[in-house]
Amino acid sequence: MIPLFYFNLLYTIGLVLLSGGETTCAATLPPSAKSISTQKLSDELLNQTMDLLTSGYKHEELTKFNSLLKQLKSEAIPKQNFQCITAFSREALDLLQNMPYNSPGTSRQLLFLSFEFSKLHTSSIIQSRDKYKAIPSLERTLTFAHNILQTSPGKRSSQKILEDSFTLLEAYKVLQGRGKSPPTLHTIQTQLLGSRQALLEYFWGEEQLFLLVLQPQKANLQRIPLNKELHNNLSFVLNNLQHLDTEIDVQQYIFALKQLSDSLIPATDRALSRKINELIIVPDGPLFNLSFDVLLQNNFTATCLYSLKKLPYLIRYYAISYVHAASFLSVSRKNPTENNILFAGFAPVFNPESEIPSIVCGNEIDPVALNCNVGEVTAINQYFPGKILAGPQANLENLVRYSKQATILHLATHACYQHENQAFGKLHLQDGVLSEKELENINFSADLLVLSACHTARMHSETPGPAHALITQGTPAVLGSLWTLEDCIAANLMNCFYKNLSLGYSKNIALRKAKLQFLEKADQIHQHPYFWASLVSLGSQLPIVPQNNDRQIPATPQAFHPTKQEFPINYQLQSQAEHPAAALWYERLW
Repeated sequence: MIPLFYFNLLYTIGLVLLSGGETTCAATLPPSAKSISTQKLSDELLNQTMDLLTSGYKHEELTKFNSLLKQLKSEAIPKQNFQCITAFSREALDLLQNMPYNSPGTSRQLLFLSFEFSKLHTSSIIQSRDKYKAIPSLERTLTFAHNILQTSPGKRSSQKILEDSFTLLEAYKVLQGRGKSPPTLHTIQTQLLGSRQALLEYFWGEEQLFLLVLQPQKANLQRIPLNKELHNNLSFVLNNLQHLDTEIDVQQYIFALKQLSDSLIPATDRALSRKINELIIVPDGPLFNLSFDVLLQNNFTATCLYSLKKLPYLIRYYAISYVHAASFLSVSRKNPTENNILFAGFAPVFNPESEIPSIVCGNEIDPVALNCNVGEVTAINQYFPGKILAGPQANLENLVRYSKQATILHLATHACYQHENQAFGKLHLQDGVLSEKELENINFSADLLVLSACHTARMHSETPGPAHALITQGTPAVLGSLWTLEDCIAANLMNCFYKNLSLGYSKNIALRKAKLQFLEKADQIHQHPYFWASLVSLGSQLPIVPQNNDRQIPATPQAFHPTKQEFPINYQLQSQAEHPAAALWYERLW
C-alpha cells in the first residue's frame, strides 16, 4: 500500500508539472510551445514518478525517469526559454524539501527525487548562462549527491550519482569560460587517467567546498564546510607564501598549514591507492593561488618540529600539476610547424642606463636589473639546443616569430602585478611592455611555454593571469609562478627542471625533482616555500625529449611514498633537549 502522503506528493508534483509547462510560464512561451506534447510529457513524467517511488527506486525506472526529464527539457520547452523549466524544477524541489517522511526508505527515495529535480534546476540555470545563480544551485545539488552517497545506495546508483555530479561540475566550468565539452566520467577513468594518477576537482560554493576524487578504479565525493577556521587558515598561509614575513611565528605557521591541509584533503590520503604518485588538481575560487606542493601529508601528527625543511609536504609524495577542468586532460600536442626549433629563450636586459622607458603598472620607472636571466636561458640551451635571444633581440618581433617555430618558448623577464586589484598587468620585453591581451593575441605553437616571471599563474576572482588565459586558448602546457620569483633562485630551479626534462621525465615529475633538489640543499632561510613552491605546471604533462637525445623516456616510477628510513613521518621529540635544533621551533626561524 502506498502511504497517503505519496498521493499528495505526486498530485502536487503533477500540478507543478502541468502549470510549470503550460500556465506558470505561459507569458514567456511562444504559442507553439503550449501544445499537446507538453501536456503528454508532463503526464508521462507524473506516472513515471509514481513508478519510481513504488518500485523502490530501481535502476530501470530511474532510466525512464531521466529520459522523460530530458525530453521535457529539450522538446517541450524551447531552448531559448529556460525560465519555465527553472521555475518548474524550483517549485518541485521546494515541494519535496517540505514533505514529511516516516521511514528511512521513504527519506532515501525523497532524497533521490530531490537530487533529480535539483540537477534539472542547476542544468537549466547553467544553460541560461547565469553563473551567479549557478553557484548556490550547484552547491545544493552536490549536497544532495553527497547525502545520497552517505546512505550506501549501491554501486550502480553511486556511479550514476557521481557521473551526474561530474557532468554538472564540468558544465559549470564551461559556463565560467575555463572548460570545454568534457568526456564522460568513465572515459576519464579508463582512458585519460594513468594507472598512477588521481584527479582532485574542487568546487568552491557559498557555504561548502566540494572535492571530487577520481582514480582509475574508483571515485568519491567529499564535502568540506567553508567555516571561519578554513578561511582564516587559507588567508594566513597564502599571505605567508606570497610575502616572506621575517616576523612570523614558525609554530603558528606550521599549525595553520596542518589545519588547512586537513581541511582541503580530508581522508584523501586514505582514499588514494598506494600506487598513486601523481595528483592533477582542478582548483576553484581562492585555491587557484595555492601551491598544493606545501600542503602536508594527511597522517602527519608531529608534536614538535624543528625545521620547515623536514615537513612532510605533498610534493615529497606526489608529482603535482593543474588543469582548469577535467576536459583539458584530453589536450594533445600541437602539430609541429615548418622550420621548427627545439628551444627559444628570451632574456631582456634591464639596467639604469637603459634609454627605453618602461611602464610598470602605470608608473614610468626602470625595472630592477635581473642578474641571472641571461644565464638562465644560456644554461637551458645546453639541454635543449636552440636560440638565445638576449638584450635587444628579446623584442616583440622575435617573440611573434618564434612563437610559431619553437617547441619550447621560455621568457625570463619581469612581469607587473597590480596590487590594487590583484590582477596581472604587463610582461616586459626589451622594446617595451606586453599587456595580457596582447600576449593572448599571439598564436603560440609551442608544446611548452615557460613564463619565468612574477605572478604569471596568479588568478584573482574572475581575472586570470596569462598562464591560465593561454591554457584556455589552447596552449598545451604552461609553466608560471603564483607569486614573486627571486631572479637567481628561479634560474637555479629552471636549470634543474630542464635537466630533468632532458632526461625524458614528464613536466610534473621534472619540476617535482627540481624543487626537492633545491629544498635538499637549501639553507635555513631558503627552505621556506616562498622560494621554491611558486612555480606550477599547467596543462599537458607529456615529456619533451631533445631531438639529439637517444635516451628512452623513463618508465613511470613507483609511488614516491618515502620509507620510514628515508623520511620519518612522525617526529616525537619530548623536549627541546633531545635535539639542539628543536629550540628553533620556539623561536623565529629567520
